[in-house]
Amino acid sequence: MIFRRLAPVALFAAAVLSGCQNSAPESMAAAEAAIAKHQYFDAQAALLAWREDNGASPENSALLAKVLIELGDGYTAERYLTELEPQRGTTPEWLSLRARSLILQGNPWRARELIERSGWTGAPEGEREYLLVWAAMEEGNTGQAIAEVDRALRLYPDHAGLNAKAARLAVWEDNWDAAERHIAAALAADPDQFEALLVLGEGQIADGDLEAALKTYRLAGKAYPDFAIPHANVAGLLLDLGRLDEADKTLGKALQAHPEFPLLRFNAARLAAMRGQWKVARAAVQALPTEWKRTFPATIMLEADIEAGLGNHAMASTLYAQLADDPRFAQQALTKRDALPAG
Repeated sequence: MIFRRLAPVALFAAAVLSGCQNSAPESMAAAEAAIAKHQYFDAQAALLAWREDNGASPENSALLAKVLIELGDGYTAERYLTELEPQRGTTPEWLSLRARSLILQGNPWRARELIERSGWTGAPEGEREYLLVWAAMEEGNTGQAIAEVDRALRLYPDHAGLNAKAARLAVWEDNWDAAERHIAAALAADPDQFEALLVLGEGQIADGDLEAALKTYRLAGKAYPDFAIPHANVAGLLLDLGRLDEADKTLGKALQAHPEFPLLRFNAARLAAMRGQWKVARAAVQALPTEWKRTFPATIMLEADIEAGLGNHAMASTLYAQLADDPRFAQQALTKRDALPAG
């Protein structure tokens, strides 16, 4: 079970610092090594340990902002960027991190304004263009994002991030042939490119090859162990394949790191329902965020199945009827509603 639009971010969780025994210099080195391996929780712990012993430094502030942005926490990253600006000024690195933090905070228009009014001499090739594409996508301006990415790829045809965004945009336009080309280009440039792996998995699911998608998401989870999305997708696919015990193991481990991540909690509710643990499943669904339920209609289907399992047929019928206008679920929902006992 996956989103049509999956942002390449994971839920931020606080790092546990008590076990960090490194000396101060070793902690900074450990942080850089962890970042290189995409082990962002470990990097955060090392950076905060160094900071506790040595106070703030420009290098520490920049790395903390980078790690938090990778973990999807633009708000906390802002603290370190505010600290960094008077120390280093609005360097290309600062501008890139600041734009990313604004996008993650839900302010892509502010990110665009920052990018367009700033100079980018010395920035990595394609970084400015990548951020403009991402901002347009988050603004919901698909046409502009497509135009931006087309222009950018003429300049930087081998840019992994730009090709991954192009693949995502192609999927939004239901152009899987173009998506496949851009996925191949992204992964040729960077075999661990996160968003490209996610889109690849979606394409494999669309082709009905759940085993291939499972392999892809496991690769993404191995490459990015601190990101919740690939583990949630692995769990969902294991449930789709009826491999409940494997799904249970995956969920147990992932929920320890990301206890509030909605897709993990949704799949935990699915698992309980598939095992006939209706009351457990109902409690799990009812605890999901309201916004999640509104934007992820599969939750309504699951909730209806749970009420039917509990014998609350009138409530189940009402919930199934809510999906009658959704082409993705209408036929299945109405079939289930019609199969409910009369009265």
